[in-house]
Amino acid sequence: MLIAQVKMRARGVAISILELDPFFKQLLVYLFAGTRGAEMRVKIVVALNDKPSNINELAKLLGVHYKAMQYQIDVLYKNKLIQTPQRESYGAVYFLTPVMERHLEYIKGIWKRYGRPKLRLSETAYSAVN
Repeated sequence: MLIAQVKMRARGVAISILELDPFFKQLLVYLFAGTRGAEMRVKIVVALNDKPSNINELAKLLGVHYKAMQYQIDVLYKNKLIQTPQRESYGAVYFLTPVMERHLEYIKGIWKRYGRPKLRLSETAYSAVN
């Protein structure tokens, strides 16, 4: 479940509050800060929030190869963060899911807090040599 419902009592009145499930929070941090494609996924989500688009439009907008964009879109789609009514067709237009729309500010907060994923030691050593 993506959203946990918490019931509280305030002055004898039951209040129902929708709260982000801790496992969903972990998934969002992993996808948007913990992996190498995190920065691109943040850009994709922000772009889709501005305008629903297909893979080709997103690739051109963000300046990446079509296949790289297709991979990132698949990651977001498999985790149910984006959706499309025509998944198997070329030119399918992608939208943010309602859950993703509600938590877009949380995603931006993750990026501000954690920033760019850290390079692996071997990559750092390689770049220092070259």
